[in-house]
Amino acid sequence: MGQYPCLEFHLEKLRNNLREVSKRCKKAGIALAGVVKGVQAFPELVKEYLPFCDQIAFSRLQQVHALRSAGIVAEFLLLRIPQPSEIAQMVSLVDCSLNSQLCVVWQIERECARQNRKHKVILMADEGDLREGYWDKERMIEDAVVIETQMPHVHLEGIGVNLGCYGSILPTEKNLGDLVRIARKVEERIGRKLEVVSGGATTSFELLLQGRLPKGINHLRLGEVIMNARDLFDRHGVDLSFLDSHVPILKAEVVEVFEKPTYPVGEIDVDAFGHRQDYCDRGMRRRAILALGRQDVGYLEDLIPRSNGVSILGGSSDHLILDIQDSREEWYPGKIVDFDLNYGTLMFATNSSGISIRYLTI
Repeated sequence: MGQYPCLEFHLEKLRNNLREVSKRCKKAGIALAGVVKGVQAFPELVKEYLPFCDQIAFSRLQQVHALRSAGIVAEFLLLRIPQPSEIAQMVSLVDCSLNSQLCVVWQIERECARQNRKHKVILMADEGDLREGYWDKERMIEDAVVIETQMPHVHLEGIGVNLGCYGSILPTEKNLGDLVRIARKVEERIGRKLEVVSGGATTSFELLLQGRLPKGINHLRLGEVIMNARDLFDRHGVDLSFLDSHVPILKAEVVEVFEKPTYPVGEIDVDAFGHRQDYCDRGMRRRAILALGRQDVGYLEDLIPRSNGVSILGGSSDHLILDIQDSREEWYPGKIVDFDLNYGTLMFATNSSGISIRYLTI
């Protein structure tokens, strides 16, 4: 396999982001779960998280298995609600998991008894995003009592919420305040304080920065703001100047440079993925093709070229097409082009066998 495409991780920039995010969480009394699922929990990266995070959070058991095999010791949090078929493995590998159904937690209890292990659970509330979590909050409270009183091997660590991942619902003082109120009701019923009230992910970090995170939220699961540090600024204009948005940089190689029409010639049907595309006729323009495709980064259009005067036209499974008409750089086959990434393109890129990985220490 050739050297490119290549994904470079700048470890000093990552350490800076971890330091700055951790500092702000600690000041607000927030425990930080560092989410590493978006970079496939690469051990070389996770090692940088350890001094700054209370937990390492991931979504797939093969990720934590690789971390344990690499000798990494941490408290591991499983973010995706457990599959019943993986509970035995989960109990043996994972310290804590997010859960949303009592019958599954009973399976965890039975497996913990069989393995003579303890496991912590965070029950999830659905506050409108309509992914995982209890919609019926009274049932949630009753199930929390069952876990507390009838499951000696499962510890009710707390409750949590997910927002913004499916239903695009923003965290607010109201919906996170509702979560805190549910936590207080659970505490009244079980007669003790919950260790964790988990107020969501990167989208909730905006409230923390603004001093608007409801009192009682004491845990956040943060990934994108540490690794990419883009979404809150790009979408909401949040000041992230204390973070570096260039931790990962994707490099790809030019394989063709020509001037061509901007509107396809012939009878138009669907593209390689069965989708109908809209094309804008801008006449003849200079274009470059790069050896990078949708199977590498998913949404090619979400890549962010670091070269001025360059825009993304689209591509296919193996090719990325750039408009370079307005670029003042020299373009030729073999030229290496740099891109910044958002959360989605990074997740695809780190999962692509066609992209090599480098770790830069300076």
